[in-house]
Amino acid sequence: MNSPPPSSLASLLAYPSGGVPADGAASAQEGDAAALINYLGEHYDPSADEHSGGRPFLNNGDYLRHAVRERDEALPTSAPAPASPLDPSIAIPTALSDLAASATDVPYFAPLPPLPAAEELVLAPDRGEMGGKRRKAPHERAGWKEMEEDAQRGEKRLRTAAAAEGSAGGVEEFVGYEVAPAAAGESLAAAAEAADASAEAVAADGEDDKRKPRAKLSKELRAEQNRKAQQVFRRKREEKMKQLELDSLALAQTRERLAASEARINDVLFELEAKMIEAAGLRQALVTASVGTSSSFVRTDGSLAISTADWETRDPDAATQERTQAAVDDLARASRQLAKLHRARRLGEAQIEQTAHEAVEAAAAGAQQ
Repeated sequence: MNSPPPSSLASLLAYPSGGVPADGAASAQEGDAAALINYLGEHYDPSADEHSGGRPFLNNGDYLRHAVRERDEALPTSAPAPASPLDPSIAIPTALSDLAASATDVPYFAPLPPLPAAEELVLAPDRGEMGGKRRKAPHERAGWKEMEEDAQRGEKRLRTAAAAEGSAGGVEEFVGYEVAPAAAGESLAAAAEAADASAEAVAADGEDDKRKPRAKLSKELRAEQNRKAQQVFRRKREEKMKQLELDSLALAQTRERLAASEARINDVLFELEAKMIEAAGLRQALVTASVGTSSSFVRTDGSLAISTADWETRDPDAATQERTQAAVDDLARASRQLAKLHRARRLGEAQIEQTAHEAVEAAAAGAQQ
């Protein structure tokens, strides 16, 4: 009555009674539901849809699950490149290594030179044509210091004028009161009336005289404020234009680098397509020659005979399509491992060259300081 645990959903549904063998037909419905629920609970994660967007998951163990990527679906730009470590279980024939070492049409390009540092990119336009001393900061350049000094002199001139106007008004009031006793020979009442009239007249004239300098002073203040605002606006505009020029220069260099990289990628894709077509043609030609002439190209260890020494150790009974196809597949896997080794070596050499270049630049910078 005890049924073996299903290894997959397909094997579970392959039972005649929907999950249990034929001898358990009495409890078919209960066994079907229980087995299906147990299987789904053990092999599928209900919360996986939130991360996979509804796509199914592949179960590569109890601890590793990843979503199935549909065909022609682009990887996200933020996702890291899939790891492809070396497989030590795949043997690389010596003849294949020698052949790869003498290959001259390998589509390998030297890495592009690194972009200049951000500090060098910003400071380069500020230097002279022949390098050397750096230009002054924006607030220290010619013309700006003079503008600030002119503004300070204008403020000082306005303060002096305001003080002079205030002192002049006080003198006028004092002089106005001194004029009244000048009417000698008149009566005291007439003198008092004359003094009052003179005081009122002088006061009215003084008010008018004060109002005019104040209006003139306020106009000068507004004009000075406008000049300051225009100077600040021009200064900020110049700084902004300078920053935009630097950003444009950096963007232009980045675009040139991207264009060069795109051209290289197109060349590599063209070479890759050509090599894939060539490899498929050679594979089919090798299988056809092996089967048509009853000649074996497979060694006793199952690898493909590449060199003359390998031909001497071939297996005469392996002149079949299956053995030849298997040997060619082994050759493809060994070629992939050999390419990984070459790539790791090139990356290591490039890293060593980059480190040496940085050390030389650091030494040169220290010598200049």
